[in-house]
Amino acid sequence: MTGIKASTQNSSGLHKNTMVRFDQTKPLDRETARKFVDAYRIDGADKAEILSSLNKIPGVPDAIGEPQKLVAPKEGVSRLALHDIDAVIDSIEERKTADQQTLQPR
Repeated sequence: MTGIKASTQNSSGLHKNTMVRFDQTKPLDRETARKFVDAYRIDGADKAEILSSLNKIPGVPDAIGEPQKLVAPKEGVSRLALHDIDAVIDSIEERKTADQQTLQPR
């Protein structure tokens, strides 16, 4: 871990040995990663749901970071297409618009 904040979108699992290849001194510390990585995932994205459920199988890691659940975009998008970065961007933009409306004086 570099200590630099990062975000992931609909990411798959990260095996602890992958990190060892990049930092020869220590394996991945998942609790520390939660402090630095926001793991955005669209609720209902088939691939993300499959990958997150696989971590219950021994030896299959989950994605790192603090989970940040996104609502699927309102426009008709298939569950498989929810895994695409365009769906993630649309979901974040819809959240931003809703937040801006909340902050507007009435």
